[in-house]
Amino acid sequence: MNEIKRLQKFMEKLNEVVRPSMLFHSQWQLRIIDEITKSQAFVKELREFHTPTHKKFRKEWGWLVGKRPFRVGNYWYSYYKKRGNNKFRDALCRWFSSKRNQNYLLNEMNTVFPEKRIEIIKEGFKYHRDKRYSISIPLLLPQVEGVLWDLGAKKGKVRKAYNSREKKSGGEWELPELSKEIFPNDKFHKIIVREIYSEKFRHPVLHGRNIHKGKEKEISRWRSTLLILTLWRLSDEFKS
Repeated sequence: MNEIKRLQKFMEKLNEVVRPSMLFHSQWQLRIIDEITKSQAFVKELREFHTPTHKKFRKEWGWLVGKRPFRVGNYWYSYYKKRGNNKFRDALCRWFSSKRNQNYLLNEMNTVFPEKRIEIIKEGFKYHRDKRYSISIPLLLPQVEGVLWDLGAKKGKVRKAYNSREKKSGGEWELPELSKEIFPNDKFHKIIVREIYSEKFRHPVLHGRNIHKGKEKEISRWRSTLLILTLWRLSDEFKS
């Protein structure tokens, strides 16, 4: 009986000595497995980056995705890959019709845009949520243009003066020309020139065409969303 008790005590002491070491090695092994798993995931993402689908995604949406955190870009790409370009665009329209997402954007813009501009943008966001695009677009479009002029002044392209359009080298800027100067190697200037600052974009809403029926409403929904995304992208530029 005494021998059994001595053996029990010995095993308890051995457990006290060995157990921490076993736990350490177990945790260490788990960390190694976790790092290997992460590395494998990274290699997979790196390979995906070079696929034709990812290249197409970057070509189409790099102007917006490039400034976002990696996890956001990764999620958007996964959605794009699974659903295609049109469904992804529809998803952007849904996501940025949400008050929660709009508030997130407003918090970011609030750090770089003047208070008066934020008030107008906030109002435009509300009408966008309400699907009243004939109001949201005329509210947001001048803000995009105003921010572009402010950005031009900030980057030293436009002389700093009230409502200035003057080039520092002489003459006056046209907005499409200025956007190309600010974003020379970025598809973003093409978004501004071809989709926003164009007759096709400006004319239907600003010249009183009916945008509340069928396809026209869908087009206006996207245009209003595009203005929101453009303001978000422009706010990034003020931070850099």
